[in-house]
Amino acid sequence: MSLRITVDVFSGRPNPVIELDGRETDEALARLRTADEASPPVESRLGYRGLIVEQIGAKPSNRLPKMFRVAGGAL
Repeated sequence: MSLRITVDVFSGRPNPVIELDGRETDEALARLRTADEASPPVESRLGYRGLIVEQIGAKPSNRLPKMFRVAGGAL
């Protein structure tokens, strides 16, 4: 499995994207914890709005949703 991480920062322009694979993916997943409750969506505004994390490829982790946002220290 791999992770695609998008830095949600630009409005009207492509956001920066990186893909992690192998050990990098394992380390990133170890740092992420599931929240007991879903956090409210980030209010729409210009500028940094968090990270969009997508599990791509085979064998996604069951601990986390296939796609989620990390913003303000919460999932």
